[in-house]
Amino acid sequence: MALKLSMTCGPYDRARALIDGTVKPPGIDLEVRVNKSPGRHTKIDGKEFDAAEFYTATYIADLHYKTLGYTAIPIFVKRMFRHSYIYINKRAGIRSPGDLNGKRIGVQNWLTTTAVWARGLLEDEYGLDPKSVTWVADRVSGVGDWKPPPWLKIEIVPKEQQQLNLLANGVIDAAITTGTWAPNVHPEIDFLFPNYAALERDYFKRTGFPDHAHAADKNLACWKRSLGR
Repeated sequence: MALKLSMTCGPYDRARALIDGTVKPPGIDLEVRVNKSPGRHTKIDGKEFDAAEFYTATYIADLHYKTLGYTAIPIFVKRMFRHSYIYINKRAGIRSPGDLNGKRIGVQNWLTTTAVWARGLLEDEYGLDPKSVTWVADRVSGVGDWKPPPWLKIEIVPKEQQQLNLLANGVIDAAITTGTWAPNVHPEIDFLFPNYAALERDYFKRTGFPDHAHAADKNLACWKRSLGR
């Protein structure tokens, strides 16, 4: 008798074969539900799933506190580089990643996986000093009894304001976001790395990312720095 399992994930091309049933796991009767907000919700219509996509950085951050009750399995449904997720205001005088030091940088949440990954990239590869930056966040939700470390300079965006407008107006100098803000979205906004595709290829050749073990090590190291450990 096949093992009955349920799973929810985002509508990614990498999971399409499981979603449409083209690929069927041997010995498993798998029910797949597509989640429009993958990682944010692990249940749909009140139903819990046996396996659910979840934020990597939040999971790693919770390893110390063990409040979520989740067990990670080595399935990465959304492996992506983050060079193209960093945007700048063209008038901010940012000509290279090193110019981000001392600037105001927007993030959606301090523990958003994209932000953790990108901060680690900027620090490891380009010498960003996160302590020199004023971080402007939509929210600062954490895990357990985590509190922002003393060195972290962080501001919260008022609910009536949007990070895209803050960047366009020069209130913040740069931003790390999962939104698509370039090219041709606003005349004052551009990629930090306009040649991101070439940089990503080079990064892969040098580091082996997105090899699973390397990804986990990098996320863990970035998390420790982010949480002041």
